[in-house]
Amino acid sequence: MPQPNPLVGAERLFARAARWALLLLLPVSVWAGLADLSPYPMPSFDNADKMLHILGCAGLAGCGVLAWQRPTAAFLAVAAFGGGVEIAQSFTTWRTAEWMDFWADVAGAGLGVAGALALLFLIRGTAGRHTR
Repeated sequence: MPQPNPLVGAERLFARAARWALLLLLPVSVWAGLADLSPYPMPSFDNADKMLHILGCAGLAGCGVLAWQRPTAAFLAVAAFGGGVEIAQSFTTWRTAEWMDFWADVAGAGLGVAGALALLFLIRGTAGRHTR
């Protein structure tokens, strides 16, 4: 008798968790993109700002793929979000818009989509091996 696979419901669980994560990450991302962050400690290594853009957008895009399994839509939505934040920053006196921030957002969106697709591939591949 085949062993039950613990990953059979994992894809559904990841989708539910990703939707909840997006509910938390989106308002935090908007706040972080538009707030005056000067009173808060920031990492001090070179290009730390770009790394934060990449990590934030990777998280958003990865959650989008896991939640709805639409990688192209997730990529485009997160890239547009990053562009929108940069445009909004240009209208503030305490933040500045930068093209490199936008490209870091695009790179992060791509990495997040790729990571989420790899995770889904592993889950589906593992589930397929256990059910035969």
